[in-house]
Amino acid sequence: MKSKLLTSSLLAAALFAGLGLAPVMAQNTNTPNIERAHQEISARIQQGISNGSITPTEAQALYQRGRAIEMREQQFKSNGTASPQERQILRADLDGLNADVERMMANRDVVRPGNTATPGIDRTHQTISARIQQGIGSGDLTPSEALALNRRSREIEMRENQFKSDGNTSPQERQTLRADLEGLNADVERMMTNRDVVRPGNSNTPGIDNAQNSISDRIDEGVRAGYITEREARRLHRRERDIARHEAGFKSDGVVTPQERRQLRNEVTGLRGEVERMMRNERRGRG
Repeated sequence: MKSKLLTSSLLAAALFAGLGLAPVMAQNTNTPNIERAHQEISARIQQGISNGSITPTEAQALYQRGRAIEMREQQFKSNGTASPQERQILRADLDGLNADVERMMANRDVVRPGNTATPGIDRTHQTISARIQQGIGSGDLTPSEALALNRRSREIEMRENQFKSDGNTSPQERQTLRADLEGLNADVERMMTNRDVVRPGNSNTPGIDNAQNSISDRIDEGVRAGYITEREARRLHRRERDIARHEAGFKSDGVVTPQERRQLRNEVTGLRGEVERMMRNERRGRG
């Protein structure tokens, strides 16, 4: 055990020693808060290695992500300044990395003997987190969008840990987590797909986008309250993604015509109506 910890510590030291790139002497490249966040995440990973919450393999992957963020930071500073937008990107990168570290730590911290293993849900978390990071890197997600998505991811993680705290994760609790993640994933993919195809022209659809966000939140609310089943939520989220694909197709030529906007509004209205009908019907049944 001691040799494993020593190996892990040496691995951590080696990986982060490699990050000591030549300092950039410039007027507006100081990023003390970002540097502090780096150090805190590194210390948290080291703590996870020491107490067994994070395996050496997991630590190596986390440190590699940290190194990639450091390299991006150095690239931003190479021209003598780190712009507000570049700082935002770095903060969003670190926020996502920190969320994954905390999830790994918390999931192992709360697990007790019993039926609490959720490997499929944990894998989905990791996939969504990686997709958000990809969106930041490609410019398909803005830093503020990424921060909002990462906050939602952390809320799901906290709910997962709460469910596990009694030593058992019930089928209904698993259903709630899967539906939450399905909704989050749908929003990530919609944001990325819409931005992939947008070109200069009359293609902005903020009202439709806001309505889709509202519906996604409402579906998640219905699942948590027990008004909507996991199967129903999956079907509703599939309809959400279909609408997002239609919207992306309409935007692909740089303009969304009045007829196309009308079609999207009708699809969104129909989906919202079905969600609200399910919520009302279930409430009446319980009454």
